[in-house]
Amino acid sequence: MKQIRLGSGQLVTVAHAGFAQAYVAIHFPDGLRRTMPGVISGALAGELLKMLRPEFPGCTLSISRIPRELRNFPEAERESDRVKDLVIRLRGSHRPGHEFLRLIGYFGPDAKPLPHAKLRA
Repeated sequence: MKQIRLGSGQLVTVAHAGFAQAYVAIHFPDGLRRTMPGVISGALAGELLKMLRPEFPGCTLSISRIPRELRNFPEAERESDRVKDLVIRLRGSHRPGHEFLRLIGYFGPDAKPLPHAKLRA
């Protein structure tokens, strides 16, 4: 048994030496795949997938859970918290998926375009 303290201060006891990190992936028709930042909550991954789906017509979106070592938990929690903050902030916006992509750097002056992406206009 191991105990880890979450960023919120909550103490959690786990019976294994690791955790699973969930990633939303966008699968393009030409076989390319783009993965979004990882999260430690399956529910958060599901909400992110629902936000992104309308922005990628013709693509398949999926969630993969990858086992990680417990020593990687603090960084994974920080990354997940950043995604959670964005998802919460964008709830109810007109195009939350588009805004999410813009805020993580896929649109705007520092854009890193998705390969072969045909995003909704």
